[in-house]
Amino acid sequence: MRARATAAELLRPGVTVDDLLLLLVSLGHAVQITDDCRPQLWRRLLRISLDGLRADQREPLPADAAPDSGSRSLHN
Repeated sequence: MRARATAAELLRPGVTVDDLLLLLVSLGHAVQITDDCRPQLWRRLLRISLDGLRADQREPLPADAAPDSGSRSLHN
């Protein structure tokens, strides 16, 4: 899916699979922690997150430290 969005120039340059996995985890956590008090608040976070993934966002993303030999990918 990321490859198709990138190829269609819909995804912000530099977004990786690990970025998307972390985003999904954080959104899932937001749903869990707001479920009792503000059950629709996650929709606001989702909108903010999706807007940040849009291709028209051209500001460079912060650099990530290169993984060392002891680290593992988030999707393993």
